[in-house]
Amino acid sequence: MDDALPAGFEVRRARPDDAAAVAALVAASQEAFQGQAEISSASVLRKWRAPHFDLERDAWLVQTDDGRVIAFGAVRETGPGGEFEGNFTVHPAYYGHRIAAYILGRLEERVCTAVAARGQGAAVLQTWTGSDNPAERDLLRRSGYRQIAVFSRMEKDLRDELEDPVWPSGVGPRPFRPGRDDLAVYTVLVEAFGEDDENLGDPEEWSRDVVDDPRADPDLWLLACAGEEVVGVAIDSLSGERGFIERLAVRPAWQGRGIGGALLREAFALLRRRGATRAVLAVELDVAVEALDLYRRAGMTEARRIEFYEKRIAPAMDV
Repeated sequence: MDDALPAGFEVRRARPDDAAAVAALVAASQEAFQGQAEISSASVLRKWRAPHFDLERDAWLVQTDDGRVIAFGAVRETGPGGEFEGNFTVHPAYYGHRIAAYILGRLEERVCTAVAARGQGAAVLQTWTGSDNPAERDLLRRSGYRQIAVFSRMEKDLRDELEDPVWPSGVGPRPFRPGRDDLAVYTVLVEAFGEDDENLGDPEEWSRDVVDDPRADPDLWLLACAGEEVVGVAIDSLSGERGFIERLAVRPAWQGRGIGGALLREAFALLRRRGATRAVLAVELDVAVEALDLYRRAGMTEARRIEFYEKRIAPAMDV
């Protein structure tokens, strides 16, 4: 990894008042690679309030000599097993200056420092890039990252006429109640996705890190219930005019009855009532085949693909 910043640029720690500059940077990248921007200063600040993230410790800006922000990178711990996620953005006009490699090196250094402080042998750093950004993909591969998954980003225009949800007999929706429904939702996710404490943490950790996450909006979470039993969940969020369906899950014993499709359509309607004009979700290709078909039947189409990568980081590694 080339750890030298090219001449004419300087690096510094990020500050809360950098949110507008970072949003403008990410918007420029999104417009270049996706054709449209979908970020705001408010959404940047929400991300910076994530659990286990310290802006002054875990994020960096690269700027020109005259103070223009042209790159940003951040990393945070995401799992109890020492897993980290990192992301970086470079202004498209500055590709080819080795800045992306420099920022990626800083993320790896931060992980090495955290691992060494705890006396761990190594940790895993995960990151992602769009399949429409071959320069980032090639950098990750050259830097020793391996691809672990490819997701399709599906979207639906909520300004179109929406289909009414059709619920099976005895099952219906209701809002999520923070503090009362946490364990039930946790159980649905564990059963539906086969996840365990290593992925989600224990129920108390999940409540603290997910339900109480300042970026979350539990008013946008929907439950599917058969009487008092929670059998499905749609965890949604909102950023500007885009509504995100973060998780859609149905307990295995209740699958195949149309509950997932009904939850999805309820989520569309709720997001539109809250001002969203598009609904967005990501589904893993070659794994969630039935889910992909469900989303297509609900009128969602693929907008782009997102590639996930990971690398084992050890303190003795030359980064």
